[in-house]
Amino acid sequence: MLGALGIFLGASVIIYLSLKRLNIMITAPLAALVVIIFNDMPIYDSLLGAQEYSFISALGDNMMKFFALFLLGSILGKLMERSGATLSIAQDILRRIGHDKPYAGLLALFLICSILTFGGISMYVVLFAVIPLGRSLFKEMNISWSLIQLPIWLGVATLTLVMLPGSPSIQNVIPVTYLGTSINAAPIPSILGAIASTIFGLWFMHYRLHQSLQKGEVFEEKIDFVATTTDLPVKPLPPLGRSLLPLLLLIIIAIGGSILGSDQVKATIIYVALLSSIIASLVLFWSYLDNPIETLSLGATDSTGALFATVSAVAFGSVIVHSPGFEVIVNKIYAMSDNPYFKLISLNSLMSLITSSSVGTLSIILPKFSQELLQSGANPELLHRIACLSVSVFPMGPHSGAVLTFLGLTGLNYKTGYKDSVIVVAVCTGLALIVTLVTGLWLY
Repeated sequence: MLGALGIFLGASVIIYLSLKRLNIMITAPLAALVVIIFNDMPIYDSLLGAQEYSFISALGDNMMKFFALFLLGSILGKLMERSGATLSIAQDILRRIGHDKPYAGLLALFLICSILTFGGISMYVVLFAVIPLGRSLFKEMNISWSLIQLPIWLGVATLTLVMLPGSPSIQNVIPVTYLGTSINAAPIPSILGAIASTIFGLWFMHYRLHQSLQKGEVFEEKIDFVATTTDLPVKPLPPLGRSLLPLLLLIIIAIGGSILGSDQVKATIIYVALLSSIIASLVLFWSYLDNPIETLSLGATDSTGALFATVSAVAFGSVIVHSPGFEVIVNKIYAMSDNPYFKLISLNSLMSLITSSSVGTLSIILPKFSQELLQSGANPELLHRIACLSVSVFPMGPHSGAVLTFLGLTGLNYKTGYKDSVIVVAVCTGLALIVTLVTGLWLY
């Protein structure tokens, strides 16, 4: 029980220090140390040892896993921004919808994010590519930059991540291995849950925009940009068609490889797509870039902060997973009810709240408990969808890698760019979970 207490204390430490704006590269090992001490784990081995469960091993493993994705995604986003391509796209969107329709602008960003993520493009890549576009669009519409969290998170972390059948997201793929289902599991409950989620999400986005406009809030330049985002001198912009080509190339290669490629191609196609888009951007935008070499360097620099933030949070979760107190917590939750759906929801919700990782939670819970849940008589397809949704209600902790990446790229902080993010993801996914569970129990 002391070990279990240490886990909650460690989670509290990392959350508190993150809210105080202490860098995650400091807070994560400090919080991990609390967990290690309370669980009577060897301090050196658990923090710096070569063992699989150590903090530094998990940090290094995930660094290698995410390095290319963050580097290439950041460079592509920087090329699109500094060439003026994102501004060209933003101006065309505004030409079609008008400067006096900011909700339509938010809706356009939501649709762009949804299309990209449903096409199989990583959430992190979408953040790198779309946030610069959003900045240009918000500046042209002169609306509060803090509102960017609404269309972004609604687009990348709700419908296309865990709700819609057929989603290629890793969250929707992991249960296939352990439950013998497909990515189209429980289609009717999934779609109904997605509809309920979208209705709330779009209403909340409209409500917050109306509040902001009533207060007279406008686009504010004086924010804490961590990424090297700067105003560019007025200059000719690339034509719309040329501006769209790198993103279209990214989508075509990523989707085509995911559908037609072998397993090896599917695992690596996103890197090919990103590299192809970067090369296309350099060719198409070379004359629009004041200093192409500097732009590449800035993109690489921006990727490091987001990368370290993400892998530090995951490494903290790895220490928790391998602690004795973790087993105590899991066993207590698992003994609370005989209902397999309740067990799965409880386990996933708590673990995602502690680790702030939906993928990590699925990778921990399903290998250990899937067979027992299936043997209890639960429907595999409904279990699949419940697993996806229940890990995605609470993974937006202050120490979440996705949250830290978003704040770093937008320059917002926990006061200006966090509350609405949590509401959008938690309420939308929670609502979808309820609708999916109720309709699924009725249908299956």
